[in-house]
Amino acid sequence: MSIFRKGAKRTITLSKAMMEIARAQERLAKESKGLKKFTLDGMLVGDIGEVLAHKHFGIEIHKPIRHGVDGVCPRGYPVQVKATGTGGGPVLNLSYPLQTDQRLLFFELDFKTGNAHVIFNGPEQIARSMVPPTSTSRRLTPKQIRKADLLVDDKDRIPRVR
Repeated sequence: MSIFRKGAKRTITLSKAMMEIARAQERLAKESKGLKKFTLDGMLVGDIGEVLAHKHFGIEIHKPIRHGVDGVCPRGYPVQVKATGTGGGPVLNLSYPLQTDQRLLFFELDFKTGNAHVIFNGPEQIARSMVPPTSTSRRLTPKQIRKADLLVDDKDRIPRVR
């Protein structure tokens, strides 16, 4: 059962190169005979998320990196891009102030099926509202970020360009 609104296009096919990385990770883990997992996380998964945001949502990614904001969407809103390859929720750093109308795109990468799923697309303030006010950084659970996405009005989402 999906908790997404009907009609929402939420799935993106990962590129051949992205899947080759996943297969290489699997081979490395197998070669180590369980000694290491070689998990795909951190910067690599975040970079894949930014490429997906650029390609499918038209996000112009900032160079160099700016903390708290990864780019700008075609409507001119600042955007933070988050991604997971492990099924966890996003870590939101509340020590960075929100910019006016800042948006959040959160992708779940499924390297087994070769798909990425858009889990959250909307004003970052809605996702931040799930974090207790006394915290400066917190990982939202998958359930929390999906619940936050249900609160987003469709007019506040970043439209797909592809």
